[in-house]
Amino acid sequence: MNIPKKNRKEWRLLLTGELNTSLKNFFFQMKVTQAKNQINSGKISVESAIDEIYELVIKFQKAKHMPEDIERIFGAEDTSSDTVDEVVKENIFEVIEESVKKEEDEAFLAKERQKKLAIERIKMQEEKARAELQEKKSVDDEKIRLEAQRTIEKRLEEERVIRKAKEKAAFLKKEEEFKKRKLKEEQEKLRLKSASQRKRKVAPKKKSFWGFIFGK
Repeated sequence: MNIPKKNRKEWRLLLTGELNTSLKNFFFQMKVTQAKNQINSGKISVESAIDEIYELVIKFQKAKHMPEDIERIFGAEDTSSDTVDEVVKENIFEVIEESVKKEEDEAFLAKERQKKLAIERIKMQEEKARAELQEKKSVDDEKIRLEAQRTIEKRLEEERVIRKAKEKAAFLKKEEEFKKRKLKEEQEKLRLKSASQRKRKVAPKKKSFWGFIFGK
């Protein structure tokens, strides 16, 4: 069986769905369906899919129903009628197909690059958002720490004022007690002094022996 060249338009039409042909070979049918899905999802280009399909057909060209499927897609080939013009035309088509394939591959690669750049931008935005969140958290933590420090300092200052007030009150109390005690001591001294003076004035004068005799 002669396998049609890859530059035949039927390969492309088969994979784009423009050529709707029922295939009997199981592997061929499965590969074509898989290639269509990959093309639609953007995973591979049409030309890359054609390469894979072409390799499968060459590998299984003698498999059951494969010749029928190829004939159903391309029709019966008559290679004896090829002319020089047709060969030149095929070469031109081959150049065009290669050019199209190159453009499609470049477009596919450009699309992948754009996707990669978009993913990188998203990652950078996420990193920036995390950094901003961490910075905000640090600022909030610092505010909380400063507020707690101010509260502690205020409480210590209040306790210091209260302690000084208590110390001053205790000092004044001791000073008052000391003054009362001194006053009491002074009063006691004056009382004793006054009592001693009164005793000296009231006590009778004792006469001596010669005083009794001479009346003195």
